[in-house]
This record gives sequence, C-alpha cells and structure tokens, in this order.
Amino acid sequence: MLYWMKQFLVYISVIFLFILSILFVVFLHPTININAWLNLVSGKEVATYGVIHTDIFSYTTVHREWFPSEWLFALMYYYLAQYIPISSIVWIVGMIAGLQVLILFFLLKKIFNTPLILRLLFGILYLSALSLTFVERAQIVSTLFFLLTIFFILLYIKKEKNLLWIILPITILWSNIHPSVFLSPLLLFLFSLFSFVESIFVKSGLWLKKAKILFIFSLVSIPFSMLPPIYTTQFRLLMLFTKEHSVVAKISEWAPVWVSSFSYFIFYCLLIGTIFIFWLVIPFKKQVSKQLLWLLPFIGLVFSPFISERNIIYAIPSIIILLSAFFEKLSLEKKVKKYLIILSCFICLLIFLFGTLVPYIQSTLINHYSPQLISFLKENHVNGNMFNEDKYGDYLSYNLYPEYKTFINGRSDLFLCCELSLQQKLNSPAINADSNDTFKKLLDSIWEKYTISFVITTRGYRSERRIAEVLSSDPKWALIFWDDNAQLFVKKDGKNNKLIEKYGVTAATPYESTPYDKNKIDEAIKEYESMVHISDSALSRNTLGLLFVKRKNVPQAIEEFTKAILLNNEYPPPFLNLAILEMQTGQYKKAKDLFNQVILLDPKNPSPYIYLGEIYAKIDQNVPQAKAIWEQGLQNVSNMQGIQVLNQLLNSY
Repeated sequence: MLYWMKQFLVYISVIFLFILSILFVVFLHPTININAWLNLVSGKEVATYGVIHTDIFSYTTVHREWFPSEWLFALMYYYLAQYIPISSIVWIVGMIAGLQVLILFFLLKKIFNTPLILRLLFGILYLSALSLTFVERAQIVSTLFFLLTIFFILLYIKKEKNLLWIILPITILWSNIHPSVFLSPLLLFLFSLFSFVESIFVKSGLWLKKAKILFIFSLVSIPFSMLPPIYTTQFRLLMLFTKEHSVVAKISEWAPVWVSSFSYFIFYCLLIGTIFIFWLVIPFKKQVSKQLLWLLPFIGLVFSPFISERNIIYAIPSIIILLSAFFEKLSLEKKVKKYLIILSCFICLLIFLFGTLVPYIQSTLINHYSPQLISFLKENHVNGNMFNEDKYGDYLSYNLYPEYKTFINGRSDLFLCCELSLQQKLNSPAINADSNDTFKKLLDSIWEKYTISFVITTRGYRSERRIAEVLSSDPKWALIFWDDNAQLFVKKDGKNNKLIEKYGVTAATPYESTPYDKNKIDEAIKEYESMVHISDSALSRNTLGLLFVKRKNVPQAIEEFTKAILLNNEYPPPFLNLAILEMQTGQYKKAKDLFNQVILLDPKNPSPYIYLGEIYAKIDQNVPQAKAIWEQGLQNVSNMQGIQVLNQLLNSY
C-alpha cells in the first residue's frame, strides 16, 4: 500500500511540474521573442529553396557566408506556424521547458535517488533560474539535448547501464539545430578522462572500462556532428566567435555573468549553496573526495557563465546535479537532513519568487513593433537603402523581405566584421554622452558609407531616440511617418521626392519633449490630423489634444485625449492631460480617477501627486489625505524639481 502511495505521489509530482512549466513560460513570455521573426522567414526560404549558405536578408552582407547553424529549427518553426498562430507557439515552448524539468527530475531519481521533495524543489528552481531562456529560440531545444546527453552518460557511469548509443542520433539532430553540438563529444571525452583518473585513484578496472567506452563514443560522436548538410558549420562558427571575442563580448548574452541583470542572482545563490554543501561533505571521509572525481566535468560547466552569460543554461543543471551528488554523500543524522531540506525549501521559495518577478517585469515591457509602419512601407515603396537597429531587423526581415533588405538583423555572426561594431558604438555610453554634433558626424559617416536613403527608429532604445533627435533638426532629412512605436525619416537625396512632398512634415516633432514647433501651431494641427488618417496612434491624438488646448478648444482637446486613451490605455500622457482639463472644468471626481491612473502607469512622474494632493487639500478640505499623497510622491519621484515642489506643498500646510 505504501509503495503505491509513493508511486501516486511521483505521478502527481510529474504532472504538476509539467503543467507548472507550461503555465510558467506562457505567463512570463506573453510576447513573441525578437529572434522568432528571422527564424520564420529563414525557415520559409529553407522550405522553398533549401538550406541557405549566403545571406539574402541584408544588403550590407552581400556575398557573406550565412552559417545555417539553426536551419532545422527554423524549418520546424516555420511549418509549426503554418498550423497554429505564432502567438500560440509559446505553449509549445512551455512543453519543451516541461520536458527539460522532467528529464532533470528523473535524472536525480535514477542517478542519485534524490528525495521527492528535493526533486520538486530543484525542478521549480530550474524553471525560475532559466526563465529568461524559455523563448522561441533554437537554444531551448539544444538545452533539451544537453540534458538527455548528460542523463545517458551518468546512467552509464553511475548505474552501469549502457545506452550511450542513443547519444549518437541526438548528436545528429543537435548538430542541425544549434552550434552548441560541440558539447556532445566534449562531454563524452571529459567524462572519459575523469573516469580514467577515478580508476587510478580507486584502482578499479571497472572505471578503466568506463573510460575506454566513453572515449570510443566521444570519437564516434565527432563525425556524427558533421554530417550533411551541416558539415563543419557549427565548429567554424564557434571559431569565428572565438576570433571576434572583443566584439562578441559586448553583446549582452555573450558578456560575463557578473555584468548581467539582477535576475542572475539565482546563479550566484546556487553557486554559494553548492560550495557550502561541498564543504559539509568533504570532511566526513577522505574516501568521499575520491568517489566524486568523475563529477569534475560539471565544475567547468558551473563556472562557464563567467566566460559568457548564455552558458547559464549549462551551469544551472550542473549545479543541481552536484548538489544532489553531495547530498547523497552527506553523512548527517536524519533529523539534521530534515532541517536542511526545510531550509532548502524556504530558500528555493524565495529564489523562485524573486527569480519570477524580475523576468516577468522584463518580458511585459511594451514591444515596439509597428504593423502600421510595415503597411506604409509596402504601400509607398520607399527607395534606397534602409538603416535600422539590429533588434528590429528580424521583425523587418519577416515582414518586408524580399521587397526590402535590412541594414542589420539579429544574426550577429554576419555582422561581426563591420555593422555590429558600428551599432555598438552608437549604443556606447561614451558616444551618447557626447554632443549632438559629435553624434551627428558619426551618423553622417554611416549614411555616406552605406548610401542610406531612409532610417527607421523606434522608441525602445536610447541610441535610436538620439538618432531621431539629430534627424529632426537636420534639413537634409524629412519625417514622413510615425506612430506610437516607430518613425520613418527619408533623406532628401532625390530618390523619394514624391513621398517627401506628400507626407513630409515641418511642424510636427512627435518624439521630442515639445512635439511641435511652437511657431507653427496651425501647420502642426494639419500634419497630425493628416497622420492619424494614415496611422492612428495615441501619441498623435495626445499631441492634437495639446494643440487644441493651445487654441482654447477644450471640447476638441478632451475628445482627442479620450481617443488616445482608447487607442492605448497604458500610455500615461493623455490620462494626465485629460485629468488636468477635467480638474480645470470642475469635474473633480473624474480628475481624481485619472490622476490615480497616471500614478499607476507612471509612478515617477511628480505631476499627478501634485495635482491630486491639491484637489484633496483645496476642494475636499482633506489635508491629511493630501499630505499622504505628496509623501507618496516623494518616495517615488526622482526628478529634483518635482521633489522641491512636493516639499514646498508639504511645508505650506
């Protein structure tokens, strides 16, 4: 009876982890990953014409080699998108994440007989620690293959069950999906090496036999990783990234983990925990240290994120395996082990909560895709070479190829020699700290070198906002399109004269702090009204509202602010502007509701706290409530001028 109860608990745990994994991924990543777009368009090309070997998506990379390192993943992704909506593929990603967790779950059971509660905790911890990697990229499939390879190697080493042959077909698939396939022969070789070392220390012929078998499989797996149509592509790509390390290291996911985001604190927590448990294990028996030599390959994987952040996907499972191995050797009383498990549960819960919160905030940031821009480009056929930011290139390629080719996209290996360095220079803090004249000189050199005729900028990145500032004041360029997410500038080089005559603006400056020329109010109204018929947006409607306020047309201003809110209820300015008008016209209840909404959307803005507090103090005669709001503002606002006003209000009552 007890046996069946334990089995029932295991089945329930497996189902729980799998469902949790799916919901976790869907909850954390509701938007499409930026790299998904290029996978889709390249998958379509592979399906139509075969494996790509020369880049076709960017005009800057003519005749450069396209490394088809993820061709099979792109093909599968493309075919998948033919049958289910792209936005629903995140559920498939969740299933793959769930499979990873279950492989780890059974690995810990089969190899180390880890207690059920710890396996559950490690599974949840794995989800949290690698939450940012569960996206529509080939990397998620490669991680699955990595875990399977580790599982079959450990099954042979620890349980003497030889299923190593399964690694060979895994290697074939892996080689056509992701460049990390080099790990397959490398892991087999390293475990062979340290099994040989183990045989010397413990004087065991069995360990020597294991070393020989693993070594044979490591040799056999090498040709299996280089079969047609991929051949040596993955290894040549690895060499390229090694050669261009100075450029590659400036890409966030290739940078060392210590300069990474806050969410990677989970890695540090687990690393410290592993060192602590190891410190507990070693003193008990000298013989224990000899019995753990075969685990040494995991040590290299554990510290690999200090070379590149993206290696976190190998470090986390390695740490969990080491913790399980150390826990198995831990010679403590049952009572002490019980307390250790309880402590582990508490720590894992905290890490899970914090590790979930940060990625969720990052993943729910507004994306800056612009379907309206795509429609505008297709309808108007802008001539010449495009300039775009690399993170936007994949989206543009998916929607505009073959009619338009991008300046740069997310395939960093194609642009290592040239364009990626330029992009990094534009994004560097040093160049962004320089004057607009210095920044403009750099931009002019890019426009001249690549014969740029039109520039797409979004609101997502500091360098692009800076580019927009420079182009707005440059008489050689004309703004012909904008919406909430993107702008389109065209150079006055004779290639797009008709478009400039039809759409070019002289008074509208939508992305600047003052979104119109103060000396051209009537022209600005006409230009914004013209643009909302082309591409309606909350930004344009909000600016129209401000312009009508300037013209003392309050009813029309209220109508425009209301339309802006309906178009985008997460854009704070129209809420604030409408609230001020409602307050001025005596609609205090509406104004209070709107000011509270602004505080939710933009808590660092001092204005809603100032106005809302004044309504409570002057209209409702509720000074304590007013002071509470102003004090709340002081806790959230960072603007010095706003802080001074809030302090003055507090001191005046």
